[in-house]
Amino acid sequence: GGGAGIGRTCALWWAEEGGAITVTDISGDRAKDVAAEITKAGGKAIGVKVDVTNEAEQFAGVAAAVEAFGKLDVMFANAGIPPEGFGTIALEDFPEELWDKVNNVVYKGVFFSGKAACQQFKKQGNGGNIVVTISAGGLNAYPNFGAYCAGKAGAVGLVKSMAMDWGKYGIR
Repeated sequence: GGGAGIGRTCALWWAEEGGAITVTDISGDRAKDVAAEITKAGGKAIGVKVDVTNEAEQFAGVAAAVEAFGKLDVMFANAGIPPEGFGTIALEDFPEELWDKVNNVVYKGVFFSGKAACQQFKKQGNGGNIVVTISAGGLNAYPNFGAYCAGKAGAVGLVKSMAMDWGKYGIR
């Protein structure tokens, strides 16, 4: 989710602070545009198309970061999508395919991001950091946002599990 919104803003901030940034987004063009903006400002960045719902693409994004910059220090799992219609479909009428679409991004995407980062951090042997954008929807309910809130709540539990299981490797 680095091609727009919170992800873009964080990529620009972290680059300004001296970070070498691998901008990933489902839109390769958006990722490359943000990377170009960073390099134009004197920073270091590459842009890579990554669909967070695709495990192989997540691992490829990490590999691209390591190839370009030598290591991975931080994984920012930020991609998210709201429910189609932005809260206009009642929960009892919410179709399974839309439920899966939302949860594949906001929940499964966090798992794939974390998994790819964890494996790279373990190879490096020096720990690492995983930052996840959860949203208030992970702790609260909003009308007709059941799929989104469920996925974000699942991500809250997943982050706690990641911390429990991966802390022994120095991963925060």
